[in-house]
Amino acid sequence: MIYLCVVLRIITHIERVLLVNDCVIVPDFGGFVLRRCPALFVAEENAFSPAHNEIVFNPALNHNDGLLTESYMQMYGMDFNEAQQTLRQDLDEWKRALDEYRTVSAGRLGSLRRNEDGALIFEPEADASRYTFDTYGLTSFYMAPVGTERSHDSLVTRLPVSPQDSPSEETPRTEKTGREVPLLLRMMGRVAGIAVAAVVLFFLITTPVKDVNRNSYTAGFAPSEMLTSTFSAGEAEKASPVQPTKETDEPIDLGPSLPEPSVEPATGAVQKTTHSSTEIAIENVARRSYYVIIGSFDSRSRARKFVSEIDPAECRQIGMVRSGQRIRVYAAKYDNRAEAEAYVSRLRKTEKFKTSWLYIGHRDS
Repeated sequence: MIYLCVVLRIITHIERVLLVNDCVIVPDFGGFVLRRCPALFVAEENAFSPAHNEIVFNPALNHNDGLLTESYMQMYGMDFNEAQQTLRQDLDEWKRALDEYRTVSAGRLGSLRRNEDGALIFEPEADASRYTFDTYGLTSFYMAPVGTERSHDSLVTRLPVSPQDSPSEETPRTEKTGREVPLLLRMMGRVAGIAVAAVVLFFLITTPVKDVNRNSYTAGFAPSEMLTSTFSAGEAEKASPVQPTKETDEPIDLGPSLPEPSVEPATGAVQKTTHSSTEIAIENVARRSYYVIIGSFDSRSRARKFVSEIDPAECRQIGMVRSGQRIRVYAAKYDNRAEAEAYVSRLRKTEKFKTSWLYIGHRDS
């Protein structure tokens, strides 16, 4: 078996994304998932091991979640199309190495090999402590049972060195009583110290249940920092094909041929509606929605320019949504995933939108 010791660029990005996400999917390849393993006690060895995360590989997860593409964009300053092409090239290189060498290194993740049937087998790295932040610094330890130490002390006490040194019948009882009292006190102090340490550790690493943010611990495609949307689901259905949303900065002008709906600000004042332009603002997401993304940009000006070049008749409802530091332009949004995926399939048949993809976010009801 030949082992290729090469750390590919794509592996570096997988490790980087796994530090902040529980799952990262390599498109058309498989997904790497962090699985939680509870604390363990091995009675035969008297060994205690803390809880930890381990890395598993699932080849059935091959849908593009956009996390690797976004990592390429952030690290190299690429746009969406360039990042996708670079990711595809790195993935092809990884597959060629697997076909040629059968086994390749996956860096600090572990290693991948292809068996005789062509299936991928992942062997994780033994030490995955860098992906376990809540138990960082805790190591395995060993503790002998109390009975073992007590019986050992009894043997040492009762074995005489010579017949002349053998104590009388009353002397062993006195020595035994004198040894048992300090041993009992020592064991009580040890148990009390362990209990105090456990209580302190519990309050340091646990979070009150009422303060837990469920979105932070839920696997999904939307980052946790997304802001609340300004439109309810009912208002979104009644809106025109070009959906206006609220933004603190200056809105985007799409052209003179489309009507411009007004949007109510937070103070309750009503803006005037004209027929010369239509404003599309960046929509902040908080409740689950399915967006058909046709462009992703690092600045608002580039996103506006891209929107101005699109004919509204080509897309169902053009809009923009913020995701962290990225501005994403979508052609349509849905509350039903099946409808959104069907629209993505139809849109990809158009040469101009063949790189469109599905983005899952959140918005207020």
